[in-house]
Amino acid sequence: MRQDNKIQVRLVSVSEVKFMLNLDEALLAKSEPNGPNIGFAHAISVNKEESMITLIFGVQYAVEKTPLLECRYAFTFNVNPIDAVVKIEKDKIEIKELMPHFINVAIGTMRGIIVAKTAGTSLAKYPLPMLDAQAVLHSMMANMQRSEEHTSELQSP
Repeated sequence: MRQDNKIQVRLVSVSEVKFMLNLDEALLAKSEPNGPNIGFAHAISVNKEESMITLIFGVQYAVEKTPLLECRYAFTFNVNPIDAVVKIEKDKIEIKELMPHFINVAIGTMRGIIVAKTAGTSLAKYPLPMLDAQAVLHSMMANMQRSEEHTSELQSP
């Protein structure tokens, strides 16, 4: 039996786009007992010629709108056949079926990066919380038409 509709996906690279750490202890103390507000940002680009999809996923920890941590990474995936999953109309990019997987990869990787980069600091006790990838995806898709990059705020648990 032939599998003509099989889609192959490979994570090609994870690269830092931006990292900033502001260890303002007095400001962080103002966020107690719940810790800083946590927000996320994203952008998606597609290179059909090279069968690549890049998800830029960012996390920001802030108190009183002052960033304490900004972490943004690019996750590049090779997808074959890319035409089976990507549809581009005007400024809207639709990626069928694979976005929940891309979001899960980004969230899990960002959690590890934040743990590693905040080790030994006052922010170490605030790892990236468990995020519902489906809720993040719905937020991203709902706002994709309005803006190329969307920023939302999540409250710490």
